[in-house]
Amino acid sequence: MVEEKVYCETSGCSANQARGSVIKGILKNSRLQLVETSRNATTVILNTCAIKQPTENRILHRIKEFKETGKTLIVAGCLPMVLSKKIRLIDSNVSLVGPHTLDQMDSIVRSTASGERVTNLDWTSHDYLLKPRVLNGLSATVPIAKGCIGNCTYCVDKRIFGELVSFPRSKILKEVQRLVENGIREIRLSGQDTGPWGQERGENLAMLLKGVSELEGEFMVRVGMASPDTFHEVVDQVIEVIKKDQRFYRFFHLPVQSGSNEILRKMNRNYKREVFVSLVQKIRKELNEPTIVTDVIVGFPGESTDDFKHTLSLIKQTEPEKVNISRYNDRPKVSARKMEGHLPSNIKKTRSTELTTLSEKISLQKNEKLIGQTVNCLLLEEDTKNKRYLGRTAHYVKVGVKSEEQLKKGSWAKVKITDATPRTVYGKVSN
Repeated sequence: MVEEKVYCETSGCSANQARGSVIKGILKNSRLQLVETSRNATTVILNTCAIKQPTENRILHRIKEFKETGKTLIVAGCLPMVLSKKIRLIDSNVSLVGPHTLDQMDSIVRSTASGERVTNLDWTSHDYLLKPRVLNGLSATVPIAKGCIGNCTYCVDKRIFGELVSFPRSKILKEVQRLVENGIREIRLSGQDTGPWGQERGENLAMLLKGVSELEGEFMVRVGMASPDTFHEVVDQVIEVIKKDQRFYRFFHLPVQSGSNEILRKMNRNYKREVFVSLVQKIRKELNEPTIVTDVIVGFPGESTDDFKHTLSLIKQTEPEKVNISRYNDRPKVSARKMEGHLPSNIKKTRSTELTTLSEKISLQKNEKLIGQTVNCLLLEEDTKNKRYLGRTAHYVKVGVKSEEQLKKGSWAKVKITDATPRTVYGKVSN
């Protein structure tokens, strides 16, 4: 019997990328042959994301494409949990696997290849920590929890991952240590909301970070997205841990979503804009030049001109280093779908453009301040097309590095900054 040749394609957030690496690790350990392109595959796994409409559209298009090839197809991850009927209308023969049972993927591949149509959308508390993984590069994501304590009216994640389940601290620390011992230089701690980690077991995020700081090795740590309301409870303790260990990036991802308290109420975000302002002010007071990243949804149902102006004023007031902007789109099974006041696409586009212009102006001004300075940069990738290395400063600023000599990925380099864009600064190795 010829063993299956499997191609796995992952879309979406860093946590889903981590799940994709586990899928590959499990398949590799099961002696299934992993291939780099779908052309060479007999079985295709689409490990999917359900957060945004454009991503959903791309995935549904990929399902149609693979149906035409006649290859065995498995649609895995988040999208089958909320769109199983729609997926099966496109291709009635696909197997569907949710994000909670990916550790069974080897048997699912073999069953599907033998002609069985598998449906496995069960809920379990699997954390996938310490599972085999196939990793590319020097960065790796470590999920620390799944689910959340909120119930945002626009977010499909709650319908997929449910209530907060914090993964055990001991397993998280073992996973970090394992990855570092295998050459990983950048650890990304992730979750739907990292802020409330541990609260159901009498622990908190600062305790976890303290445990990470006690591990040996040369690596950097990025703490993932934390909602302002949950992070507000632990920010003082987290800052104290970060201050004492240079291996933590001075980076905070705090998704505010709107600058209007009325829209925040409709979103069921459980905080007001003042909480976000207070967090940003505290972090900047306690840490030298941290990078603050936030997320904003424009065009939420009922968002008035004044509501949008409040968002603009908040961004002007707090000046985040980066703003991730999304236009509101209905997601499956969320309550915001039924709200009144849905805005036309042209208004959402106009507001998105205006906010993008403002946020990129702020980002560029901040990056331009680095021109002429020499910064330390952890080299993580090689961009062979543009003949440069890509890395991060201790403040998580992205750096493109030119060098006459070959540099070692995973090492630190002194880089004199010569140019800047809103997303990246560029420079040359300084002797």
